[in-house]
Amino acid sequence: MEPQSTYDLDYTRRTFQRIKRLGGETLIFDRVHIIGEENLHKNPERQRLYLANHLSHADYMIIWFKFHEKGIKMPMIPAGKNLDQLFFRLISCDFSKMGGFWVDRELLKSNINGATSHGRQIRRSVEAALKNKQDLLIFPEGGRSYQGTIIDSFLTGAVRAVLKEETDLDLTNIAFAYNPRIEEPVFPRLAEHRTKKGPKYKLWDYIAFARRLIEKRFHNVGDAYMNVSEPRPLIKIVEEGELKKRVENLRQYSTQEIRRLYEEISQPHQNSR
Repeated sequence: MEPQSTYDLDYTRRTFQRIKRLGGETLIFDRVHIIGEENLHKNPERQRLYLANHLSHADYMIIWFKFHEKGIKMPMIPAGKNLDQLFFRLISCDFSKMGGFWVDRELLKSNINGATSHGRQIRRSVEAALKNKQDLLIFPEGGRSYQGTIIDSFLTGAVRAVLKEETDLDLTNIAFAYNPRIEEPVFPRLAEHRTKKGPKYKLWDYIAFARRLIEKRFHNVGDAYMNVSEPRPLIKIVEEGELKKRVENLRQYSTQEIRRLYEEISQPHQNSR
C-alpha cells in the first residue's frame, strides 16, 4: 500500500467533532496538560519538523486531538503499519485520512522482496509532504518504548529523508509523559508478540484501551503531559556539511532536548507512578 501524503480535511473534521461530543481527551484521561503550548502558535507561516519521544499510542492521539482543538496545522505522521486495522476504519478512525502514512517497520528490517520498494515509498511521501509545505511529526524511536526509556534509539530513515530534501524548516521537540500509560499493564504481553504483529499483538492493545475506557467511567485514571519546545531554525542545529554529519547533529541535539523536556514533566508526578 502506497503511503499517503495528504489527509482528508472533511473526514478529519467530522471525526474530531464526533470524538469531542463523546468527551474528547476525558474519555481516557482525567486531564491532558500541555506545557509550552504558546510555542505551537509561534511562526505559523514557517514549515515545521516535530520530533517526539514515543511512549504510547496516545502520543499521536493527543497530538491529533489537541492540534485540531487549538487550530494548529496538523502534521503528517509516519505511523506504524500495525495501526492500519479494519477495527479503526469501522469506527471511522482511519488514520491514513487523518495525517498518517504507513511504515511497515518489520518489512524495512527484513531482506525480503518489497523492503527496498517500501523504503522508497516512505521517502516519496516525506518528499511530497515537504513539497506541499506540510509539517511533519516523526517519532525517531520508531515504535513505542515498552520499558518507558526516553530516546534510547534514534532511527534516521525519515529524518535523513527530510534533511536530504529541505533544511529551511523550524524544529520543535516534544516530550510525552503519563501517570500511568494506558498500555502499562499489557506491555509485557505486547513484548512477547512484538516481532509477530499478529492478532494476539493487536488484541492486547485493544484490551488496554477498552479497559481504560471502562475504568474512566468509575474512577480517576491519571493524566497525560505534553511538553513543547520553542521552534528553532533547523539549519542552525544541523549546520552545513555532508548529510551524515547533519543527521548526527540533529540526533544529538533532539535526544538531549527531548530528555530535558521529559524531565520537566515527569518530576512532578514521579512518586505517584
